[in-house]
Amino acid sequence: MLALKDTKIELTQKVHEVEKKYELLTVQHKEANDDLAKARSHVQAEALQVEALQKKLAEEHKVNAQLVFFNRSLKTQVCELEDVKEDLGRQLAAAKMELERHRHKRQAAEREKSN
Repeated sequence: MLALKDTKIELTQKVHEVEKKYELLTVQHKEANDDLAKARSHVQAEALQVEALQKKLAEEHKVNAQLVFFNRSLKTQVCELEDVKEDLGRQLAAAKMELERHRHKRQAAEREKSN
């Protein structure tokens, strides 16, 4: 009978140990589930941030493309204006030469009149 009582005590102790281990594992399982929920929430928040950043990047690419086009347009306009400036410079030089020629003719005519 003593052996049966010892076996019962041992089994009771093992049951108690298993129950404590089960309680500990239950707590750890709950903590792990909580951590997992937090991690999922964090991942979802970061996914939203990534999506927002991708949209912003797409908008910036669009603006950049527009600026590149605008810059090319401005460069074309600058080249055209430089051509116009050069042409006007030539016209101005020709007008000055023409003015000088007429001034000399007038001065020569005035000298002839006064003689």
